Amino acid sequence: MDRNIFDKNKFAGKKVVYYLIMAVCIAVIGVASFVSYKSIQSALADDPAQKAPEIVDKVDSELDNVTEPVKKEETEINEQPQQQKPAPEVQSKSYILPVKGEVFTGFSLTEPIYSKTLKDWRVHSGIDIACKEGTNVLCVNDGAVEKITNDDMSGITVTVKHSDGKKSTYANLEDSVELEEGQLINQGDIIGKVGNTALFELSDGPHLHFEMSENGQKIDPLTIIKE
Repeated sequence: MDRNIFDKNKFAGKKVVYYLIMAVCIAVIGVASFVSYKSIQSALADDPAQKAPEIVDKVDSELDNVTEPVKKEETEINEQPQQQKPAPEVQSKSYILPVKGEVFTGFSLTEPIYSKTLKDWRVHSGIDIACKEGTNVLCVNDGAVEKITNDDMSGITVTVKHSDGKKSTYANLEDSVELEEGQLINQGDIIGKVGNTALFELSDGPHLHFEMSENGQKIDPLTIIKE
């Protein structure tokens, strides 16, 4: 029995519709894939790992802003002048007598004293201490030998400058002084020995003629040295 021609046409129409639907579906899938691809590219472009350095830089910048005032304060503290502790006061030694003996001629710059040797009246700028010839003469305080002289009037003479500015002078010494000018000397060290070389006190017997000065002015040794 022959089929109706219209049935064939109807079947063919259905087939066309099917292919159209398939084409539309493929197109939709293609569009969806394209959109997904673009979304993935956009997501990769916005990758947090790539933006991490910006975040780190921002954090570092903020940390720098926080620590800068601290460094400034430390600098200001370091720039402040440090208070220096006052140097401890050095206690100078008390002066001692250069020899032991009787002071038979005292210090006098205002009232003249009679000189047995010169047989006249004159001021006396030091003190005379009686002692045996050859007696050791001791340095009265720490200092340095300023000068060593020898003249007819005072004989062998040694002058010592002390750390406090005072000077001590030892005259009528033996010609056996072993010191040198500029030499440091301590209290109690031997200056020399008592002699008889001072012609202007030759008649006074063996003794030490001892003087002290301060700021260029003669002073009474017994006001400095306590017996």
